[in-house]
Amino acid sequence: MPNLTTNQLLNLALKTFAPNSGGPEQHLIEASLLSIVNLPIQMNWLNEAIGQLPIAQDEWSQDISAACSSELADIFKRYGSDKSSYHDYHKCYGKLLMDRRDAELTVVEIGIGSTNPAMMSNMGTGGTPGASLRAFEAYLPKATLIGADIDRSIFFETERIQCVYCNQMEEDGFIDLERALSHRTIDLFIDDGLHALSANLNSLKFALDHTTKGSAIVIEDIHQNVAPIWSVIASSLSHKFNCQLLNCLNGYVFVLQK
Repeated sequence: MPNLTTNQLLNLALKTFAPNSGGPEQHLIEASLLSIVNLPIQMNWLNEAIGQLPIAQDEWSQDISAACSSELADIFKRYGSDKSSYHDYHKCYGKLLMDRRDAELTVVEIGIGSTNPAMMSNMGTGGTPGASLRAFEAYLPKATLIGADIDRSIFFETERIQCVYCNQMEEDGFIDLERALSHRTIDLFIDDGLHALSANLNSLKFALDHTTKGSAIVIEDIHQNVAPIWSVIASSLSHKFNCQLLNCLNGYVFVLQK
């Protein structure tokens, strides 16, 4: 999408949700805004009707060993990641990786963790850029990891980690990431970036195109207000993939397994 002004974006959003009918302009604007506000609520009604509701993460990950979960939690904390302190995502990743820890995996995580207050979705100045990448590097001794972010100032490299530019809000914002993959498929794809629905869906589209059977896609930090939309997404993809929307500590997580 070309660069648009704020007013142009607002007009586009209103037209997208506008009634397909005539009427006074003010009434059409109000109806458009109500359509946007009501969408998650109405999606929740639909989810209840089809029985597609979030499940508790503990229920989904109950077969993970306590030792595995505890070790991964400790590693996240050691490197300064909130995945096992503010959240309990270590249970999710413990389940996904419990039989693949020594495999030669390709792991991609969008959202390295900017500390620049001028950047959207920054962690604040007290955050630790690259914390979860370093944690996964420690937990997965044979994995190759690629971190992607819009903030180039936090990029770093190790023997098995590289960082590339990515703008999730643009469909063509994944070019550098695709180049870094160099025709490899992704075994674990994590979206811990902007935490906005449009950005998430762009990431999901990219991930679906670059993963294969046995791969997993994880969308973190889904707000409760948009969780009903993700339940519908999970339902629509479940005919082809194993999809779950997990109710985790301080956030929902969408998991797709091929």
